[in-house]
Amino acid sequence: MSRQTPDSGSGSGDASPLAPSPGELRQVELQPGASAPVLKPALIGGICTLIIAMGIGRFAYTPILPEMQGALGLSHAQTGLLASLNYLGYLIGALAGGYVTMGRTRTAAFRLALLASVTTTGLMAASEWFAFWGFLRLASGVISGLLFVFSADMVMRVLMEAGRTRLLGVYFGGVGIGIALSGLLVPALAHLGGWQADWIGLGLLGGLLAVPAVLWLRDNPAVPQSENAPPGAGAEKQQKRLPPAVILPLTLLGLAYFLEGLGYVVSGTFLVAILQEKASDAVTLGIFGDIGNLTWVMVGLAVAPSCLIWAWAAQRWGEIRAMIAAHLLQAVGIALPLFSTALVPSLLAAILFGGTFVGITLLVVAYTRKVAPTATAVAIGLMTGAFGLGQILGPLIAGLLAERSGSFDSSLTLSSLSVVVGAGLLVLLLKADRGKTA
Repeated sequence: MSRQTPDSGSGSGDASPLAPSPGELRQVELQPGASAPVLKPALIGGICTLIIAMGIGRFAYTPILPEMQGALGLSHAQTGLLASLNYLGYLIGALAGGYVTMGRTRTAAFRLALLASVTTTGLMAASEWFAFWGFLRLASGVISGLLFVFSADMVMRVLMEAGRTRLLGVYFGGVGIGIALSGLLVPALAHLGGWQADWIGLGLLGGLLAVPAVLWLRDNPAVPQSENAPPGAGAEKQQKRLPPAVILPLTLLGLAYFLEGLGYVVSGTFLVAILQEKASDAVTLGIFGDIGNLTWVMVGLAVAPSCLIWAWAAQRWGEIRAMIAAHLLQAVGIALPLFSTALVPSLLAAILFGGTFVGITLLVVAYTRKVAPTATAVAIGLMTGAFGLGQILGPLIAGLLAERSGSFDSSLTLSSLSVVVGAGLLVLLLKADRGKTA
């Protein structure tokens, strides 16, 4: 995370402030309870932001997609393109967020982004013009990326000041809460007014959730230091180039992370549509939808505690082994709909998928910070770019394959294999890491 005085200049390029670096932790005078009056409100504001930016702005498209296809006759290629535009925007926003001046400027940008996110969500119902949707999905992606970077940095600073950085996993549970809410609300809203009601209703929900985010979350770049420590003491001096010793491990990690982005995003975009398309005996749940929507709710419920679980796994096994395990579990979850779309296998697929994809991101960032402490911003920027490129390509390829073949079977197969190959690259990384420490 960047270190600036308020309104003093642009931030670093660290686009994924998911965890503090060792230098940052050493800088902070940990006083548990010191920020108790602001800790809970900031955490709630951060969770509300993730529900808006990720659960609604980024992932609500997944359960709404079948409604739009059924009503408007959109092709799989078209829906894949809309998803890719959103992920392109997210990459742009995540990379740009670190350069927004900290302090009052970032707080103002954060609040404007909340308003813009709610607006772009609601406007999806205002037209049936495909190009307009494409613009809105791109804009929504940029805004989601900005909100993610802003809120993660703000929440992390409060947690660091309070000596409660382990609560970061609770904050990231907001992604899962948002996904679960969208899975519950989309079929109910569609029952009232079709796909337009979905977008309008979720936009209104986002507006309500923006209130605590605006009131309780703001950028305060001041981080307390020990009285006897000089400014910046203990922080690693950041370089703009990767040290030669980390190029091989980060290349292997970057390739694996690219394949993860390419693979996970197929289920992340089309899971509800896949299950509704394949399940001829779909379980119906009245206004709460069918097996596809129920599975999406389960994805969100699995995401919510996953960060805490994988943080524990990393402490016990190390980041690389934890990443390998997460990749293999996710590959199984992605592939399960190929064999069965019955209720139990579908829910198991949701648990395996939802329980891993956010956790993998946290593990990648944690390992990157550890292996490249003097070039964290550059290294995480490269990882973000690799993952983002995979996310952009995944829906495009999956949509085209489904359009040509008439099903998502080939897309799911390639998606699962991509994640397995990524796990293989991580095995090579583990061997290289062992050789370095031997």
